[in-house]
Amino acid sequence: MSAPTVRHNRVATNALIAFGTKLRGSKCRAFNSDSLVRIRRGASTWLYFPDASIICESNGQTERFQDQPIVVVEVLFGDN
Repeated sequence: MSAPTVRHNRVATNALIAFGTKLRGSKCRAFNSDSLVRIRRGASTWLYFPDASIICESNGQTERFQDQPIVVVEVLFGDN
């Protein structure tokens, strides 16, 4: 996977800032693209690094992933 463009990073950062501002004072927190999200369905497990996510029920502080995101953001742009 290639490095994200400046446009991609700007959109992802703006989403993260907006979420963080809106969530101030709540138990929910905005997480950036360094936060691994684990999705389990039956016997299958997928791991993602979304551009941004919102977590209200966090895993423990020493865990390397989150299991219960309520919002997952992936910034997508075409080649043009």
